[in-house]
This record gives sequence, structure tokens and C-alpha cells, in this order.
Amino acid sequence: SLRALGLRASGEPGRAVDLQGSYVLLAVFGAYACVLGYAGAVTLIEQATGADLSGIMEGNQIPADLPRTLGVWIVVGLATVVAAPLGEELFFRGYLTQQLAARFNHPLVWGLVPSVVFGLAHVGNAGGDPQLTIYYVVATGMIGLILAATVWRTGGLAAAMGFHTVNNLTGFTVAGY
Repeated sequence: SLRALGLRASGEPGRAVDLQGSYVLLAVFGAYACVLGYAGAVTLIEQATGADLSGIMEGNQIPADLPRTLGVWIVVGLATVVAAPLGEELFFRGYLTQQLAARFNHPLVWGLVPSVVFGLAHVGNAGGDPQLTIYYVVATGMIGLILAATVWRTGGLAAAMGFHTVNNLTGFTVAGY
């Protein structure tokens, strides 16, 4: 059932005041703030260390052998902006988190383990560059922690799904997936 995956109807018993819609809105604005913070952090790291992080987006490009047609952009866009965030949230913050929470009482276990696995699942985003691989795993793992805290605070997956969708939408449209 959807409830077993961490989704619940708005107004469902279990919360004195249902603020689920407010949390989704907060998550959307929070995602934009994180994207801006991320861009600022990359710029600061480049300026402070002299590191060239211009290759960060190389692993996220549409493969060169695919034609750059509207159809390809629509399929890649739907996969990136809809399917990936919703599926990842159902698995990492829904199923995996609930399975760990049923076995371990401590939030560090059911919050940290899925976040680390989430980070490791994004190794391919670095396009094979070892330095960028570390960056992607750490950055995505930290986003996983934010999403875990969002699910813990709201009691459902909707806000995390909204945050993740906006993050991917921003990456797809602004950062040039």
C-alpha cells in the first residue's frame, strides 16, 4: 500500500496539525536554496583551492551518440525530473528507511545508512573522474541526509519528493543535463 511506502493522505490521523502542504512548499524553496548554495560552494572551492571543477556536469550530459531531438529531451527530462526522484524517494526514504527503522530504533541507522547508499548510487554522475566521484558521493549523501530529515519531520514522503523533483528539475533546466 502507499501508506507502507511512507505516503499518507493529507489530514490522516497521527498529526495534531497537518502541515503537509506547507512542508512541500518549504521543500521546494529549500531545494532552490540548496541549488544556489551548491553553486556558491563550488565557486568558493574553485577560488580558494584553484581546483578546476568545470567537469562536474560532464557525467550528467545526454550521451553524444543520442540525437538532440525534442523526443530525446522529453524522455530524458521525464526520467530525470519525474521517474528518478519519485522512484529514489520511494526506495531510499520509503522502503529502505522503514525496513531499517523496523529493526533499529536509532535515527542514525535508519537516517544515515540510506543516505550513504543514496550517495553511492550516484557514483556514475562523475563521468569516471575519481576526484569528482568523491565529490558526487559526498554531496549526494548530504542531500540524502536532508531528505531523510525532511521525511522524519513531516512523517511522509511528499515533501522529500517535492524537494528532490525540484532539485532535478533545476539541474535539468539550469545546469544543463
